[in-house]
Amino acid sequence: MIKNFIFLGAPGVGKGTIASLVSGEKGLVHISTGEIFRKEIREQTDLGKQVTSILDSGKYVPDNITNAIVKKSIETKEAKTKGFILDGYPRTIVQADFLNSLGINATAVLLDASDETILSRLSGRNSGRADDNPEVIKTRLKVYNENTAPLIDYYKEKKLLVTINVEGTIESNFKKVKEKLFND
Repeated sequence: MIKNFIFLGAPGVGKGTIASLVSGEKGLVHISTGEIFRKEIREQTDLGKQVTSILDSGKYVPDNITNAIVKKSIETKEAKTKGFILDGYPRTIVQADFLNSLGINATAVLLDASDETILSRLSGRNSGRADDNPEVIKTRLKVYNENTAPLIDYYKEKKLLVTINVEGTIESNFKKVKEKLFND
């Protein structure tokens, strides 16, 4: 059976890292809206220019742009045959409803860590990203709590939510995720 997952969690919980590890080991397609946007920015495409100032201020890219990118990504032959992990999407109820309207069957996985852990991870990483400075980190967490946190209830009500504490190391968190999602 094809498995699809939605990785939810605040900035800095390790969604991208764990999604990469899981997709690599399990053969799933890793669809990261953040990576797609960063690639567009690097290549200075029209989309890249459009989202640069939005991302640099810690805000979210508008739903219509993000929805179109995700739809294109999940409709590829590879995603349909192997299954996928959505990393960084949906971030709003509107996006979740859009995904639902596409008939996508996916388990939402909440990667959960304390604000202290998140701040420590983000301020300690040397990503060079403009959105990893302390003030923007606080804005990102505020935006997450206002817009994305309601998704937890959305998926909980649909009985599609699995919560995994990711306070540990990358290795221990990866192991926990595999145990919970694949009984490994």
